[in-house]
Formats: sequence, structure tokens, C-alpha cells
Amino acid sequence: MERKPKIISKHSSKAYLLFLMVIGVCFLSANTCFAAFTLNATPYEGGFDLRFGSVAGGAKANKEVSISVTSDIAKQYRVIQTFAPLTNSKGTKLPTNSVRVYTLRGSNAAGTLGYDVESPIFLGPMVLYTSASAGRSDSFVAVYSVDVPADQDPGLYRGRLIYSLEPIGAANQAPVIKTLNISVEVGSSAQLKVETITGGKTVILKTSASQQDLSRDVRIQVTGSLGNRYRIVQKLSRPITSATGKQIAKEGVSLYAQGGEKGQLGIKKLSSLPATNVILYTSDERGSADEIILTFALNDIDQDAGIYRGALTYTIESSVPVKGAGMTQMLPIEIEVTPLFNLVVTTDHSGSIVFRDLKPNQPPKTSVSYVEIKTNSDKPYQVMQTVSGLLTTKEGKTIPAGFFKLKTTSEENKDGIKYPKEAAVEDGQMVLFTSRDGKSAKLKVIYKLDIPRDIHSGNYSTGIIYSLLEM
Repeated sequence: MERKPKIISKHSSKAYLLFLMVIGVCFLSANTCFAAFTLNATPYEGGFDLRFGSVAGGAKANKEVSISVTSDIAKQYRVIQTFAPLTNSKGTKLPTNSVRVYTLRGSNAAGTLGYDVESPIFLGPMVLYTSASAGRSDSFVAVYSVDVPADQDPGLYRGRLIYSLEPIGAANQAPVIKTLNISVEVGSSAQLKVETITGGKTVILKTSASQQDLSRDVRIQVTGSLGNRYRIVQKLSRPITSATGKQIAKEGVSLYAQGGEKGQLGIKKLSSLPATNVILYTSDERGSADEIILTFALNDIDQDAGIYRGALTYTIESSVPVKGAGMTQMLPIEIEVTPLFNLVVTTDHSGSIVFRDLKPNQPPKTSVSYVEIKTNSDKPYQVMQTVSGLLTTKEGKTIPAGFFKLKTTSEENKDGIKYPKEAAVEDGQMVLFTSRDGKSAKLKVIYKLDIPRDIHSGNYSTGIIYSLLEM
């Protein structure tokens, strides 16, 4: 069957042509068919969120955001920012003034930037940009910074930046809202600092006459926040030893602790430095910053002369792994035992032996001298006495030799005693005690006077000198 061609009338042809012309005009003038009023906020480093990454306590980080506005409504507009605070999973907030913003001068083509000087972000509206009166499209750069406090709890903090594009004086145009998520990972900011009160890095003690040299104070500080409970542990990592291999006596150094107001001290006083681990301090649950003071005090000990060196190690321990350096600090300790070779003698009458109110037929009289030898030279020595003469009165009356006797005793050093039994006091020198090992010693010299029957009444005395000599 033959198909007949369709016949279009003259009037129909004109209407169809008019329809095509209208469609063409709309395609050619699309911008006039639909009004444009849009806002975009894009981080310079890409992505849809403003991520500061990991920032340690006490550190600062900057990020840039490009904000662009497309508008053909021929009305002035402004870009307003509000802020939802950065908060971690425990509900802890990053202080609002830790987040700052400024609009980069010269990054816009027209209009007015609101903050060309870095300013703290506040929760309420902040006008970042106001366009010129013509309301043309524009863009600008906002620079954000996060300045994390040193004691900020670690964790991932999340918040939001909310941008509002609002026309000025155009009630029929609704605002455009754009939300930008913002996040920062706050790392552990805790740091362990160990030093003497005077700022030194070594504890130095000396057995000198100065009381100041006998003790030293050490400050142990934990700055920042660990975010979890921690403890400070002390260990004698290197024994306190001399160049000849001798160690300081166990009871040679005492340790006192004070401070730690936010946590709890593990010790208050130790009579000696233990070689094993000692928990000095345990923090609160937040792992807050705190400070303790340790006092090292040198005790009066019988120790060979020389310089003894060792080291203590302080470590922060926590159930949660501790990140970052500085969680372990070493504190060298040095003890100088100065050479000592002293003789201390105590008698009723210093430098002399005196017997008063002697009369015939009296019972024997005694006088005692207490002799102490303090030495750390480790060399043999002798204690000697030198008597200046016979017991004599002011008038020159004397007691013959043989009536004046002595005996030496010692509870701890019996082997060195020279006169365990009574012997006549000789004019001149007499060796009272001998030490072969060169150790400190104590002894008593007991003087006894038998009263002659024909004695002249009166006070009798003689001078005596004690001396300490190395052998």
C-alpha cells in the first residue's frame, strides 16, 4: 500500500517555527532563565573536611579554606560564619579561643574582608566577607589555625564550621548554608623534665664541712597532659661506684619526696637508695601535669675516700602506650668522699689529766679519755700519747713514777689495743692503739692513780698530747 506524504498547513508551520525559536532563546540565555546564588567552601589540601591532622599539646597548625560565591541576583550579600566547638569522645572541649581565623588580604577581587588580623573564633556569627553593592560573584581565602594548649587532653576532636550566604535587602532570596566538618587529633603533650633545683643535670654530694654539700634537691616535672593515669618510676640504673670498683654503702644516701599535689606520692622517705624500681608518684585519672621534689641527703658513713659515680633513671609508665620522646630521663649522681684523717679526744680537762684534793690514805683515783679516730684513707695508723712529765702540784710536789697507770679498752677494735692490762704511764711517747686495716675506731684510755702514803695534799696534774700517725 502506498504511503501518502503528510501535509502540514501554512498556519501549523508558523506555530512550530515559533516554538523552536523560544526553545533556542532559552538555551542561548540559560543564565537569565534560572537565578544563581551559591556558596562553596573547599579546603586547599582537598577533601570535604578541614583536617588539621595530629597536633601535639603546645603546638600550632594552620590550614586554608577557599570560599567562593556565585551570584547574579544583583544584590549585595555577605558570608557569615558560626562555629560548633571541637569536642572529643569524652566530652572534653578544645578552648574556643584556641581556634583562630583571618581572611587573607588580597585574596578577594572586590568587597570587604571581615578579619584581616588573626582573631579567636567565637560561637556566634562572624562576618567574614561583605560584597560590593553590585553583589557580583567573588571568592576569598580564610586561614584557620589551631593552637593546642600544652595541658590539653589527648584525643580526636571534631567540630563544624557553618557558612551562611545571606543577601542584604532581598527578602525573597533565601540564605545558602554550607557546613564544613573540622577535626584535629591532639597527641600526648606530656613531657618529663628532671633537673636539680639550681638547673644542673647531675646530683653532686660531698662529705665536706659545708652542710649545703650534704644534700641536693631535684625537681621532677610532668608538663602537659597524658590523658590517662600514669606513674613515675625511679631505678638505680648504674650503681654508685668508685674508679677502684668500690660501691657506696647501701645506707650512704637517703631520699625524701614532697609535692605531687594532683596525684599521690609513692614514698615520703627512704633511708637508702634501692637498686630495684620504686614508684615515686601516681597521677590522677586525667594524667594531669604535676611536680615533685626529691631531696638526696648524704649520711655519715664509714666510706673510703674517692669519687663515686652512678646514675638514676626516671620513666613515665601508663596502661596506655606513651607516645613521643622524653618519657625517660637519666640523672647522673656523683658523690665525693673527701679524705678524712682526724683524731677526736674528750677528757674531763682538755689537754691535761688532773687529780684534785689528793690526801694520804685515799683510795685510787681514775680519769678517762675518750679517743675517736675518723679516717677513710684505708691506711694503717697508730695512736700515740706523749706525757709532759710526772704529776705535779703548783708548788712543785710530784708523785713518783709507777703510781700513775693506764689501761686501754675498745668494744669493736680489741685487736689494736696495746695495753689491755694496767701498765705504768711512761714519760714521753707510748703507742696506745694500732690499726692494720686503716678503719675508723673508738677506744677509752683509763688512767689510774694509786695514792702514795706520804703524799703532800693538793691538786696534781700533767700535760698529755695525743697524736695520730700513718704507718
